[in-house]
Amino acid sequence: MSSKPKKGLRGMGQRAVPELLRQQRFRTYFLGQLASQVGSRMAPVALAFGLLASGQSAVTLGIVLSCALAPQLLFALLGGVVADRISRRRLLLTTDLFQATTQFVTGVLFITGQVNVWALGVLQFLYGTASAYAGPALAGQISDVTVDKEKLQQGNSLIAMTRSIGGIAGPAVAGILIAAIGPGFALIVDAATFLVSAYCLSRISDSAAVLSSTTKSIRASLQEGWMEFRSRTWVWVMVLDGVVYHLIVAATVQVIGPTISQSNWDGASTWAALLTARSIGSLTVGLLLLRRIVPRGLFYGRLALAAEIPVLFLLTNGDSVPLLLACGVIAGGAMTFYSAGWRTSLQLHIVPDRLSRVSSFDWLAAMAFAPLGYVGLGVAGENFGPEAVVWLALLVHAFATIVVLAVPAVRHLNNRVTAPEPQPATTSNL
Repeated sequence: MSSKPKKGLRGMGQRAVPELLRQQRFRTYFLGQLASQVGSRMAPVALAFGLLASGQSAVTLGIVLSCALAPQLLFALLGGVVADRISRRRLLLTTDLFQATTQFVTGVLFITGQVNVWALGVLQFLYGTASAYAGPALAGQISDVTVDKEKLQQGNSLIAMTRSIGGIAGPAVAGILIAAIGPGFALIVDAATFLVSAYCLSRISDSAAVLSSTTKSIRASLQEGWMEFRSRTWVWVMVLDGVVYHLIVAATVQVIGPTISQSNWDGASTWAALLTARSIGSLTVGLLLLRRIVPRGLFYGRLALAAEIPVLFLLTNGDSVPLLLACGVIAGGAMTFYSAGWRTSLQLHIVPDRLSRVSSFDWLAAMAFAPLGYVGLGVAGENFGPEAVVWLALLVHAFATIVVLAVPAVRHLNNRVTAPEPQPATTSNL
């Protein structure tokens, strides 16, 4: 008689675990990404406090961080070409080992007290170069490790959760390590997380995904990716929308938000609580998306992204911390909802051997315009006041939401898996 309850409990336990995590192939990839995300969120904190502790200025920190960003702008499109031509798994394994090396050497420089800004700049440039190739490859790798395409939304939600967990755990672990044994050792731990990710990738076999022809020139491959990008209205509309979001909205939240929090709220404590609330919302929605497929995920995801509007409004007009945090939870969840819908749409509707190239345009748009927003809105805040910048972001985001959702290709895109949709781009699409 006792065997029945045990069987029932075992069945309940199995149902509590998402189906994809019961598949060894995806579970191994998930664990590697989880380790990598925690380490990647540790690195900026360790690098910042390591430089400041060694007597360097904030300007120097900005220069070193920019050295990691510059190659991502230079090589993102080339990274998309490479990721479509060779095994994405092997490419990611190579970039993991490369980044583990750069972070290990950086950590050693801090531990030994040999902090040389030029050396750090070169190491961060190499780190960013690897990121430029890894970014487009990651967009296609989720599809490669998800055998059942009906589970792509679940897969994207799980990977989004690794970013949320990394956003919470990474800075916290970094703070503990920096206080206990120093920033150099925190960077060594970051290097170790890349090795964990590389090991997990080594345990996964290559998928049977169709790769792009290697006989074409790089220029021809880029043109092919550009035609695929241009031929789908919903893709370029959403990428342009992403440019506006990163240039105005995200930059306002990240640059102007702390300033307003310092003057209108309780400073760093309120701001930290808001960031934590967003991460909690992201995790919550990620869990919900594991259980329910949203066929029109792109449309409803973009609609949900309007949840940033109340956060922007309350930053300048609110006086209730609990209400601000509640809106932060919703906004964080909305971002995960949108991200899952966008990535799933790309993976289902873009030809597999062009997926990384199309994704590289999205990657490049985010990398190129976010820094311009940080600088431009920072200057605008000093000249016109932070409240004016927040109102600008609010109105732009509201207008962009209306315009994007009015596009038929966005409204009607269906992510329910029925039949393959190859529709390869040709010159006639132009």
